[in-house]
Amino acid sequence: MLTLYSWVLRCLVPVFVLRLLWRSRHHRGYRRALAQRLGYRYPLAEPTTQPRIWLHAVSVGETLAMAPLVENLLITYPERRILITSTTPTGAEQVQRLFGERVDRCWMPFDTPGAIRRFLGHWQPGILLLAETELWPNSVLQTRARQVPVVVLNARLSERSAHGYARIRALSQPVFSALTAVACQQQADADRFQGLGTPAQQIRVVGSVKFDVNVAKLQAHAKALADELSLDVNRPYLMAASTHPGEEALVLEAFGKLRAYFSDLGLLLAPRHPNRTANVRKAAIDDGWRVVTRSSSTAFSASDDVLLIDTLGELGAFTGLASVAFVGGSLVVHGGHNPLEAAGQGVPTVFGPHTFNFEVICEQLLEVGASQRVADVPSLVSALQRWLSVGDEVMQAEQAARDFVAARTGATERQIQWLGELLAP
Repeated sequence: MLTLYSWVLRCLVPVFVLRLLWRSRHHRGYRRALAQRLGYRYPLAEPTTQPRIWLHAVSVGETLAMAPLVENLLITYPERRILITSTTPTGAEQVQRLFGERVDRCWMPFDTPGAIRRFLGHWQPGILLLAETELWPNSVLQTRARQVPVVVLNARLSERSAHGYARIRALSQPVFSALTAVACQQQADADRFQGLGTPAQQIRVVGSVKFDVNVAKLQAHAKALADELSLDVNRPYLMAASTHPGEEALVLEAFGKLRAYFSDLGLLLAPRHPNRTANVRKAAIDDGWRVVTRSSSTAFSASDDVLLIDTLGELGAFTGLASVAFVGGSLVVHGGHNPLEAAGQGVPTVFGPHTFNFEVICEQLLEVGASQRVADVPSLVSALQRWLSVGDEVMQAEQAARDFVAARTGATERQIQWLGELLAP
C-alpha cells in the first residue's frame, strides 16, 4: 500500500507545484518554497555535536503553540540545533519572528520517498517532533527506518479523521504503530490513536499546550500596543479574530447594527491571512467605516472605527484589549480557531456552528458560561450585545473564562518532562 501511495504522490507533484505557483500570486513565499518542497536547496547545515531536534509545525497556530516548548529546548539542550519546518509562508514568517537565527528553518518537503530521503540525508535529525497530527507516511516511516524516534506533541485526532485513517488501514496502521510517543490532549484522542495501531504504552494524556496562556506576557504586550497606537483602553472593542472569506462581511454588518447601541464601539479586525488585508480594508471602507491598518503604526483615534490587524504575533495581545471576541473560521465551514487566548484573559467568546477543530474546548466553554454559539448575523448581534453590556452576568462570564483556562494549564511542562526522558543519553 505504501508503494501505491508513493507512486500516486509522485504523479501528483506537478499538480502540487502548479497549486503553489497559483497561490504565489498572493504570497511569494509559496514560489520561494518550491525547491525545498522537492527536497533541494536547503540552507547549509551547520555541524553539531549532537543530532538535530526536528520539529514540524504546519502553520501559525501550531508554531505559536509550540513556542514555549522550543524556548525550553533551546535552554535545556544548547548543544543541539533545532530545525523547524513549515508548510505555509505565514508559518515560516512566524518561525523567523519568534526564533530568528537561534534555530534552523526550512520548508517541509512533499511526502515522496526521494524528497524525504534527500531531506533526512541533509539534516540528519536525531528526533522528529510533530505538532498535533501531521502524519505523513513516508516522513514517519523513513525517519523510523533510520532508528530516529518520532513523537507527536499536543496530539489530537478527531472522530472524523480517525474514521478516515481507518478506511485506509493498510497504509495508516504501519504509520500509527511506528510512533515512538504520543502526547494526547484528551483521553478520546488517546483511544483513537490506540485504535489505529499505536501501542498503549507509548501514549500519554497530558492536556493541550494551548491552555498554557501566558497572560502576564500578553497583558504587557497589550499595554505596549495601546501606548504605541494611542488606543483608548476605556473604549469598548469587539475583536473579530482569524476571520476567513465570507465572515468579514457578516462581522461588519453586525458591527454596524451594534453601533446603534454602543456608539463608541471599535472593531479590531484580524483576517486569518494578512495577504487579504487590501480586500478586507476596501470592504470596510465601502461600508462607510474609517479604517486604520496596524502595520501603518498610525494612532487609532476616537473618530476611527476599524483597526485592521495585518501583522503576525499580535493577535493575542490585541484580544486582551477587547470586551468580547468573535472567533473566526466558525461561521464558514473551516472548523474554527483557538478561543483560549481570549478566555485566558477573561474575554468572553462568540463562535459560529463550525468548530470541529476545537469542538471539545468550545463545548466546555459553553457549559461554564464563558461563550455563546451563533448561527447568523441576528444571533451574532444578540450575543455580542449581551457581552458588551456591563453587569454581573458579564463579570461572571469573564471570571468563568479565566478559571476554565487556569484549571487546565501544565501540558507544556508535562511534555517537556517526557521529552527529557526520550532525549536522555
